[in-house]
Amino acid sequence: MGDKSSALTFLFMSQNNNSSSNLEPNLWSDSLLVKDEGGQIHPWHQANINPGTDLILSPVFQPAKVLLNDKFLAVEKSGHAKSPARHAFHPDDEAEIQAMAANLPTDDSKKYSLEKIIDKLISKHNLHLSAEHHQIFSDIFFDFFRNRKNAIVIREDLSRKISSDKNILSEELIDILVGVAKVIKENINKSAGLVVKEVDLLKINLAKEQTKKEPIKTAKEDLPVVSSANQPELASLEKELNAAWNQKGEATQTEIENILHDLQPASVRGGSLPTGQAGASDGKDKVKTKLEAAPTAPVAVKIEPKVEIKSQEPVLAHVSLPKVSRSIQTEPNRKTMTDVLPKAPVAPVTPEPVVESFVAPAKAPVNLTGPVEELSAMTLQNFRRLASGPAEQAEKILAKIALLEKDSVTKKAQGIEAWRNSEVYRLYLDLGEESLKSAKNIAAIIKSRLDNNQETLSVEEFAAISDLNKNLRF
Repeated sequence: MGDKSSALTFLFMSQNNNSSSNLEPNLWSDSLLVKDEGGQIHPWHQANINPGTDLILSPVFQPAKVLLNDKFLAVEKSGHAKSPARHAFHPDDEAEIQAMAANLPTDDSKKYSLEKIIDKLISKHNLHLSAEHHQIFSDIFFDFFRNRKNAIVIREDLSRKISSDKNILSEELIDILVGVAKVIKENINKSAGLVVKEVDLLKINLAKEQTKKEPIKTAKEDLPVVSSANQPELASLEKELNAAWNQKGEATQTEIENILHDLQPASVRGGSLPTGQAGASDGKDKVKTKLEAAPTAPVAVKIEPKVEIKSQEPVLAHVSLPKVSRSIQTEPNRKTMTDVLPKAPVAPVTPEPVVESFVAPAKAPVNLTGPVEELSAMTLQNFRRLASGPAEQAEKILAKIALLEKDSVTKKAQGIEAWRNSEVYRLYLDLGEESLKSAKNIAAIIKSRLDNNQETLSVEEFAAISDLNKNLRF
């Protein structure tokens, strides 16, 4: 480690095994020996072999990525970590952004308040909800109106998460709430509206007011105006055209005024005529139209006396000619064929037999029925004509009630009530009642009715109507 002991190996060894055991713990360096380059061993405590300050081997470090004397720029403090960053754009980009912002489409869709809809649902159905359940109730229908959850999911959420007066909601009430929400959502979608919360609605209105107060400035380029005075050719051509037009306009205007003064009545002659170049061109068309439409005055024709022209031929005196009388011959009367031929005997006229026309029996007037009356008047024959199988027939009935639900929830309830008053549903109830009274299964009762030629449902139709009732909750 000095000039002589720079590359030495430290060896811990004892000079004397007996004496080393008697050394104190703090004097452990007495037994430390150092071996130099020549191979000689010396005690460490000798002064002439103390380690020096020079090092032959330099320590190994990782290569530096930057120079030791490199200058670093101080990092500017950009504020708090959550503070919004300031976006800096190039001037050209800034102008393009402003031009694009001026043509941004505006949101003109209708906004419907979620709180108003929820308050109407709660007040109409007399729900008494706590603050926590009121918020959950609002979130459930907000997700439904925003197409995040369908009707099946919100029906389950209402039955599990909502309670009124510490009681869970009944299935009938849940069905009514879901049905009303469906109708509201459909009407909102038809008008291209959106359900928003009051807080979001205030933000939207505030943003609209700010955009009205602070109009966006768009960068407009000042285009150079090309004047004909800068070009001698255009200037001379413009002067010639103006001079020719002025001369033509003055002559035409004078002519038009004279013609119109003669054609117009005295009450109109005092009016002023349009002047200028445009007036001259418009006056031509008006004069042409009025001249064509003006009635022509009758022309007086002078009648001159007729002059008789004497002929040069000599006039002969009237000579009386002898009159000859001729006898008038009359033809004898000749008999016609009708007088000669005998008259045929007239056959007696027999009256034609009167054929009584067939008169159809009078029928009762057919009254047009709607979907509700159609369900109420549903017979077993008409029910079987709806489709080829009982399952498809039940689906047809369910589809008719779904169409009524689109109009209103009240019409849906009327449709279900009409279906339960129909002939098909009464047969279904009769079979169920007879099965309970006689303790027989449905198949045996249907078989006995068929043997007695009674009108009844089949086993498949009874099962299809039973499945249909599961989907009709009202």
